[in-house]
Amino acid sequence: MVVDALGMAQGKRITQEVSIPSITRCDEEGVELLAGLALLDARRAPAKCVEKFVQLFYSASRSDIELFYKFYQDYLEIAAERGTLPVLRKLAAAHLSRTPPREAVTVLEKVFHAALGAEDYKTAEIASVALAAADLTSAKRILPNCDCPILKVSVAYHIARSAYESGDYQEAIRYLELALAELKAQDPRYEYTPQFVKQIEELYRDLALLTVL
Repeated sequence: MVVDALGMAQGKRITQEVSIPSITRCDEEGVELLAGLALLDARRAPAKCVEKFVQLFYSASRSDIELFYKFYQDYLEIAAERGTLPVLRKLAAAHLSRTPPREAVTVLEKVFHAALGAEDYKTAEIASVALAAADLTSAKRILPNCDCPILKVSVAYHIARSAYESGDYQEAIRYLELALAELKAQDPRYEYTPQFVKQIEELYRDLALLTVL
């Protein structure tokens, strides 16, 4: 309650404004670790602390993702900025367990661009799926402009899926057509699984029927 009243009202945690003796080793686990991190500004946290925090977030995110964003958003943002590729992968995957809150957009965008820059397309794909669930407009903004057809197809498909679920059928068709165009190009470097191709084709058929009716 004190953190909420004094820190969150200005969009900052109170530990970012005052000097408080803090842990530095992060040898604790679970709730004890979170209690220690509550006294430590994420900008001063050692890499080990950030990595352990992401592991804890990954383990608990199914039920507590909103609480993590309410009280530890600074750690989530620092993890997205400073995390190694394995940390970024786990951070992105943690957002798939539930619909991410609106506050997750900045974190997921940072993870996506960091993974894309490192050519870790799987992590970038996971982040894009979570982003499409959190905010469709932001997901459209990150559609990759790179020589990575398999990622383009996946991002376009998940944007189309989210648009379909929100009832925007014309927008869904537009992004599915982008995905289908990449599939038809048949880049020899990639082989798409029959199941994934079938998902795209079935969604396109369903949308075509809905728009006709």
